[in-house]
Amino acid sequence: MEDGKKEQKGDSTGTCIEFTPDTAIIGNYELDFSIIQEIVQTYSYLHRGLTYVLNGQEYLKPNGMLDLVNDKVGKECLYPPVYLTDGWLEIAFTHSIAGKGGILSFVNGHPTPSGGTHQKALEKCLTRMVCMNEFKRGRLFSGLFATVSLRIEIPYPAMTKLYSQDVDEENGPSIEEYISTCMLGIPQDVIDTLEGIASGRIPIQDSATE
Repeated sequence: MEDGKKEQKGDSTGTCIEFTPDTAIIGNYELDFSIIQEIVQTYSYLHRGLTYVLNGQEYLKPNGMLDLVNDKVGKECLYPPVYLTDGWLEIAFTHSIAGKGGILSFVNGHPTPSGGTHQKALEKCLTRMVCMNEFKRGRLFSGLFATVSLRIEIPYPAMTKLYSQDVDEENGPSIEEYISTCMLGIPQDVIDTLEGIASGRIPIQDSATE
């Protein structure tokens, strides 16, 4: 790793990182560029409006989690993706007509692939909104593609799962209350659609049977 170069006055702001592995230490190496590319793309979703440049290619996602849902589901959306935010919290979701769903969660700009309290709160709020039993819940989450990105005051190391119950240890509110309040902004026509999916009136293809 070479010493960073100080930018001259008037140059563009930002951080430039250059890294060349030392073959005397690690021997022969081969970089999988697709993995690096995927990581940079993920961070462009998490830091909306910030442009990342990797090998001359720019990654910019001005709409954050909404762009992530649109890029993943594309033309297979059953309804236009719902996007909710208050600055510290971003939620976006839709249903895929192909039945290919999943929930992606993030905390303080880091992926939490094992989920945690924020993902559980999102699932609980959706279930409480439209479902009365586990059978309906299963249909509701079939084909659901959702993202939740949360920033909290509590120091949070880059772990794979969120265990904290509160947004702020001193002032609250709880993560579930915070997400539940934000989700009050879901339009009524979307709630009607979710109820139709949960009841079976609006069919979703089960990707497991493809």
